[in-house]
Amino acid sequence: MAGPGGAPTEAVLHDGTVVRFRPIEPADAPLLEDGLARLSERTRRLRFHSAVTHLTDAQLRHLVDVDHHDQEALIADLLEDGAYRGVGVARYARRSPDDDAPEFAIVVEDAVQGRGIGRWLLRALFATARVNGFTRLTAEVLAENDRMLRLLREESAGLELSRVAGAYHVELELPEA
Repeated sequence: MAGPGGAPTEAVLHDGTVVRFRPIEPADAPLLEDGLARLSERTRRLRFHSAVTHLTDAQLRHLVDVDHHDQEALIADLLEDGAYRGVGVARYARRSPDDDAPEFAIVVEDAVQGRGIGRWLLRALFATARVNGFTRLTAEVLAENDRMLRLLREESAGLELSRVAGAYHVELELPEA
């Protein structure tokens, strides 16, 4: 199933499980809190570049109160036992009004990593960014995050990596829809 500009809104994983993608809403703040608690220390460090253990109210508001253009966040909901459960988030955000390559990040709950959710979530984010007029995105990825670096090599068009201390600064061209 595809949304505006070809952005996937639903995917079927290799094991037959259905995952849907939807824009984040302010009411999702508790979902983010619960999701953070389900992340391992390593996954939190790879996502936030530090061992974040909780989010303040201000941080939660910042993460869920997006304008869906200059800032976007998509939630991956996994269908399990007849109900959807949030298991991942991908987001991008402009750092300034003239920033033509917003910074992006993605995280998937440890218990469901390796099933393709991150790949589909990244594709949905790329398509949404393209619909919103962006052609490039950037990220800071820790050098030890081999899975993310491999995923970006496989899913992005032009990919440029520059090493900065223990991380890579990533610049990528969004693939065509």
